[in-house]
Amino acid sequence: MPGTSRCMVDENELQEIIESIRESIPEQMRQAQEVTRERDEILNSAKADAERTIAAAQAQALEMVQEQGLYKTAEREARRIIEEANQQAGEIRSRADEYALQSLQALETQLTATLNTVRNGISSLRNEPVPAAE
Repeated sequence: MPGTSRCMVDENELQEIIESIRESIPEQMRQAQEVTRERDEILNSAKADAERTIAAAQAQALEMVQEQGLYKTAEREARRIIEEANQQAGEIRSRADEYALQSLQALETQLTATLNTVRNGISSLRNEPVPAAE
């Protein structure tokens, strides 16, 4: 309304904004849960791969001892294979953590934008000036 501190708000438009916000928050929470589930799957897979590699190394070492009688060589090779498996598992874990971090940071950005929309809607309903975006 001109000349006053009041403004007209289209109630239907405001209801649509509020409903949109209500619908987007569960989706964003699902996305966060999905990112966490994916990270857990990657870590579990890496652990299983490492365990298989270790089992293979142990089997290979035992076979070398039995067939060739080269205990020290087998032991060194087993240690090398185990170290390699542990290094690979660490790299996979690091990549999984980085993926989860990037996904959660993107989700944080989306949630911040949603929060700003909610705050602007509240300010509008209270007839307050809209704060500057954070």
